[in-house]
Formats: sequence, C-alpha cells, structure tokens
Amino acid sequence: MPRASRKRGEPAMKRGISKEQVCILVASDRGKNSRMQASCLLHPTGQKIKEHLEGHVT
Repeated sequence: MPRASRKRGEPAMKRGISKEQVCILVASDRGKNSRMQASCLLHPTGQKIKEHLEGHVT
C-alpha cells in the first residue's frame, strides 16, 4: 500500500474518500453468493468496477 498502516480503530486524518481509505467493492445475489474485493484508492471508476465484476455478474 502506498500509505502507512494504522492501528485498529484509529480514525483517518481526512474525512470522506481519500488516499487513507480503501474502496471495497461488494456484490451479492439472492442465492447468498457474494464477492468482495479491494477495488482501489480514491474514487472507483466505472472501468474498475467493470473489471472486478466481469465474469461474475451478467
């Protein structure tokens, strides 16, 4: 990771989405199947979301 790690429960220095937060992409269906993956730092783009879900969501 390009940032230093923090202790558990320690708050981020900045509010909202920043380089201190990691975007986690989560998808689930009615059959109780789920997919979770660390997507990126900062704001996720449509292309990043498409790459992570490709082959899992039709």
